[in-house]
Amino acid sequence: MKLTDNLLKRLFKAAASVPQPEPCAPRFALEARILAAWRTSRSAGESSGMLRFFRIGLGLAAVLMVVIIGLSAGESTLS
Repeated sequence: MKLTDNLLKRLFKAAASVPQPEPCAPRFALEARILAAWRTSRSAGESSGMLRFFRIGLGLAAVLMVVIIGLSAGESTLS
């Protein structure tokens, strides 16, 4: 057990002494391509049609739920 602990301590000490590389900023061309693709995808509205459909469906389901709860509460007071 002690041999393994010593080996691990040496390994961790050696790993800690290695200098960490500095993260570099992405090149301007890459950044420009990413921003251009992001802008075109937002303006094209690839998924906005389906997202709008789901939002409308969720809104209608919420309204229907409120109506059903209201009718259920009204029936329970009459009985």
